[in-house]
Amino acid sequence: MTKLSGVYQIANKANGKIYVGSTGNIPKRWNKHLSRARNGEHENRNLQNAFNEHGEDCFIFSVLEECDKSLLLQREQFYLDTLKPEYNLCLKAGSPLGMKRTQEARDKMSAAQTQMTQETKAKLSAVHMGKKHTQETRDKISLAKMGNTNWLGRKHTQETKDKTSIAVRAFWERLKQTKVTHGK
Repeated sequence: MTKLSGVYQIANKANGKIYVGSTGNIPKRWNKHLSRARNGEHENRNLQNAFNEHGEDCFIFSVLEECDKSLLLQREQFYLDTLKPEYNLCLKAGSPLGMKRTQEARDKMSAAQTQMTQETKAKLSAVHMGKKHTQETRDKISLAKMGNTNWLGRKHTQETKDKTSIAVRAFWERLKQTKVTHGK
């Protein structure tokens, strides 16, 4: 059986509301949507609530566009922007950006973060031990953190201040050299 990749929609016949998604295997994804909704376990609470209210027979699954896997997110974003689906929790393809989480979900995530065992922390630390970012990555991180106000009101040691000062000067020096060599 050939895997059909593309963008699909799930439409509610009762109210006209839709959900848009993309996948590398459309038949498998449709079966997953149905299975999870039938069991009351669908990850999209909007779709699950509508499924519970209207029933399975009220939903129509259709393929909006077949496309190569490399274009899935781009084409899904096109349909998200064009159709403005009511059931989608996120309107950015492949990203949870803009997703509104329930208080219960936020509490669970918070508990998971604060209850991490020392053993788990040690395993995570071991995975990253000895890995170093490239200078380019460090520069990007540095730029991303400029304007970060998370440390407002906190005190740094003199040693930390000195290291930061040296690092910032080095960064700006590299930036100037890059402009000189690439700019003209």
